[in-house]
Amino acid sequence: MNKKGYNLIMVMFEILVVISVIFLTFQVAKSYASSDSVDKENLAWDLSMMVNAMVGVPGDAEVEFPNNVSRFSIVMHDRGVKVFVKGESEVKQSFKRFYLPEKYSAEGTIDQGANEPISKICLKKSGYVFELKECVGNV
Repeated sequence: MNKKGYNLIMVMFEILVVISVIFLTFQVAKSYASSDSVDKENLAWDLSMMVNAMVGVPGDAEVEFPNNVSRFSIVMHDRGVKVFVKGESEVKQSFKRFYLPEKYSAEGTIDQGANEPISKICLKKSGYVFELKECVGNV
């Protein structure tokens, strides 16, 4: 067997494999970056942190979320917040947990399957209750 020819073929094969792996890695990264996954994770994380921050605020407060959320449905309850696109599987939904002190509770649903999409949401703290709702007027 010719060792020079065998080595040349192996080097070419290794180069093709490396180029294929690099190409596939970039394709996966590009598809992940262009999907809603990152936006859902960030929205769930932001809302969770807003609840945690507002627990320390004395009295009542209301905060408008600064980004457009018209692509997502949101469910908030005492254990955390779930962000998803209507009709997607449970696996693709983003859930972030938050921990409320003993007397506190959280509730609210933003359903994007309804009539007109809701683009602005507010998080309202009234006493010991957090409510996620559509913003009406200026906050």
